[in-house]
Amino acid sequence: MLNIPLAYKMSKFDLYKVTSLPFPHNSSTHATQLINTPQYIAITKNKQYYITLSDQELEKCTKYDDNFHCQFTKSFSTSKNSCLVSIYNNQKEKVIRFCDFRFLHDVIKPKIVALTQSSVVIYKTPQLNMDCNGKQVIKQGCDFCIIQIPCRCSILTTNFYIQPSFTNCKTSHNITTIYPINLALLQ
Repeated sequence: MLNIPLAYKMSKFDLYKVTSLPFPHNSSTHATQLINTPQYIAITKNKQYYITLSDQELEKCTKYDDNFHCQFTKSFSTSKNSCLVSIYNNQKEKVIRFCDFRFLHDVIKPKIVALTQSSVVIYKTPQLNMDCNGKQVIKQGCDFCIIQIPCRCSILTTNFYIQPSFTNCKTSHNITTIYPINLALLQ
C-alpha cells in the first residue's frame, strides 16, 4: 500500500463564527434572513478553500493560544460557488445566486444583539443613552445599524441594557455607526 499525503504542510485558515440575523426590508418590520448556515466557516489565507464546522467539530480541535489544531476527516471545498465565501468577498452577483434568503413578515422589533465585545446590532431603537467611563452620551439610534462602542461604555435604551466591556474591546474613544447593505435585495 502506498501512502500519499494530501498536503505537505499544515494550512492556516481564518475561522469565523457565522451569525445570521434578520435584515430589515427598508424601515418596515419585515426582513430577509439567510438560512441553512453552518456554525463556523474556516477560509484559507489565499481564499481558495474553505471548510464549514459545527460546534461539535470545533470542540474536537486542540486549542493553542489563539490557534486551533484540527485533524479533519472531511474534504475542503473550493471557494468558487459558496454563499458564505461570496458574502465574505462581497461578490453581490454570487450572493444572489448561491445564498438561500427567506422573507420574514413582522419580525423586526426593538432589540440589541451583541456581535463582539465592542460591536452591537441595533434594531428599531430611536435613542441610545451611553455611559462611557462616567461621561454621559446621548446618541441617535437607528432602525438597523451596527454600533462599535469603545471599552468601558454601557448602552441603555428604553428596553435594553448592554454592560461595558473591559477586555477584548475597541480601545478608541470614538463611537462608530455602520449602516449595512442588504445584499439579498440588490439585483
